[in-house]
Amino acid sequence: MSRINIQTTSRIIPMIYAYSTPEVPKRDGWVKIGYTEQDVDKRIKQQTHTAGLKYNKEWQGTAIFDDGSGEVFHDTDFHAYLSKLGIEREEGHEWFHINGILSKGHFRDFKENRGIPDSSSSEVISYILRDEQNKAVEQTIEYFKGNEAGEFLWNAKPRFGKTLSVYDFCKRIDAHNILIVTNRPAIANSWYSDYERFLGKESGYLFVSSTDSLKGKKYVITREEYSKIASRSDDILGCIEFVSLQDLKGSIYFGGQHDKLVEISDDPKRGQTWDVLIIDEAHEGVDTYKTDVAFDHIKRKFTLHLSGTPFKALANDKFSEKAIFNWTYADEQKAKENWDKEAENPYSNLPKLNLFTYQMSEIVKEELEQGIEIQGETEEYAFYSCGDSAKVEMTNCSLTFDDRTFQYSSFESLTITGSKVDMGDSVFSSCEDLTTVNIDCDLVILGEYAFYGCEDIKSVTICENAKSDNEIKIDDRAFQYCKRLETVNVGNGNIEIGEAVFSGCADNLAIIIAGEKYTEETIKAGL
Repeated sequence: MSRINIQTTSRIIPMIYAYSTPEVPKRDGWVKIGYTEQDVDKRIKQQTHTAGLKYNKEWQGTAIFDDGSGEVFHDTDFHAYLSKLGIEREEGHEWFHINGILSKGHFRDFKENRGIPDSSSSEVISYILRDEQNKAVEQTIEYFKGNEAGEFLWNAKPRFGKTLSVYDFCKRIDAHNILIVTNRPAIANSWYSDYERFLGKESGYLFVSSTDSLKGKKYVITREEYSKIASRSDDILGCIEFVSLQDLKGSIYFGGQHDKLVEISDDPKRGQTWDVLIIDEAHEGVDTYKTDVAFDHIKRKFTLHLSGTPFKALANDKFSEKAIFNWTYADEQKAKENWDKEAENPYSNLPKLNLFTYQMSEIVKEELEQGIEIQGETEEYAFYSCGDSAKVEMTNCSLTFDDRTFQYSSFESLTITGSKVDMGDSVFSSCEDLTTVNIDCDLVILGEYAFYGCEDIKSVTICENAKSDNEIKIDDRAFQYCKRLETVNVGNGNIEIGEAVFSGCADNLAIIIAGEKYTEETIKAGL
C-alpha cells in the first residue's frame, strides 16, 4: 500500500522588524525597518550576510493592528507614519534616523492609533474669536436656523481669519460632515494648519484629503482610512474633507473621467449628505456654468461662500442683504483706530491703509463710452458675454495685460501676433470654452496661472516661426489643469519654463520645443 503524505500549509505571521548596523559609520543612529512573512532573523541575515555585516536586531512585532479587526498592515504604512512624525528617512530606502527604543515606541503607538497621531492638549491652542469673527459666526448661525438649504456669503478681506471662524461656526451648529471646496489647492495648508493648531483629533473631527499639497501631513488621512476608522468606532466621528475644484470636476460623478470622490456626489448608494459645504475663494473659477452643474450634484444642508472680491455674485444679486456678512479694509482700520480695551490690540500688527478716490475726467469718460477700436472698428464691451463660439484675434500688436484681464471670459479661440505680449497672472484663467491658443510674437511672457483651469484647451502654439531669437517665458502653472490639452508647440529662441506648467493636463500630452519632443516629466528635469 502506498504511503500518502499530506503536507499542511504553514501558518504565516506578517512581521515588522528593525535592525541596526553598528559597524557602518554612515548608519550610526539609523535603523532599517522592514516587513516579512518568514522568520525575522532569517530575513535579516539574507539582507546582511552578502556584505558580511554585523547587525543588532532592535525589535520585532506582528503587522496586525491592535483594535481586534485582524487587519494586516505593511512596512510602507508604518514608514508613512514615521514621516508624518518628522522622522528623517534616507531617500529611496527603508533606513530611518531614529534609535531602536524610540522606533519601537512609535511602532506600538501606530498599532493602537492606526497611523493617526494623538494630539495632546499641549499641542492644541485655545482661542477667542475677534469681535468681527464672532459677529460673522453668529449672523451665519441665525440665517442657518431660519433658512433650510440656505446659502450665505462672507465678503471679508484677507487676514479676516476665515478658516478658524468657519471651524467655530461648524462646531456651534454641531456639523459632523464638512466639505471644503476651492479653486486654489494651494490654500489647503491654511485649512490644515488651523485644524492642527485649534482642533486636533480630540475635537471629534478627522481631516480627510488626497490633495497633493497635504500628503504626508501629520493628521491627514484618506477617505478609505476614515471609512475604516468610522466603521469601528462607537462614537460619531466628524469629517472635514478638503477637495480642489479641479479634482471634483475630474470625477466621473461630476462630468470627469476618473472614478473618485463618490462620497461627495449624489450617488443614491454611496453619496452622502453634507451638513455644510464651504466654497473658499468663491470668486475664482466658481461662478461658471460647469461649476454650478458640479455643485448641483452635492447634497448638503447649508452652503457658506468665502470671498474677498465677490463682485460677480453681488452684481447678480445672488445673495440677499440678510445673507451677507461684510468686513472691509475700512472696517479693519476703524477697529484698529478705535480699540480702547485693556487687552492687547489684535489689530496693532496690521499695516496702515490709505484709501484714495479719483475723479475721472470727462475726456476719459467720453473715450470709455465710445468703446475700443479694433482693426478699424469700434467695439464696446469687447469680450463681455461674447459666446463660446467667438474667436478673438489681436494682430500686429504690442500688448501688456494686467492680472486677470480676461478671466472667466467665453470664447473659442485666441490668436495674438505682433512684437510683444506680456501677460500678468491668471490673465485667461478659467476661460472654460477656450480650445485653441496661437501666440506668435518676438517677446512672449505668460505670467503665473496664465491659462490655469482652461479645461477645454486642446492645442497651444507659441512662436512657431523660423526665427531663432524669440524670447519666451512661461511662468509657473501657466497651463495647469488644462485637462484636455494634447499638443504644445513652442518655436526656437531663448526659452524659460517655470514649475508645474503642464501638471494636471491630458495624459497623452505631446510637447514639442524647438523641434524636440518632451514630456511633463522631462520638462520638470529641465530643458
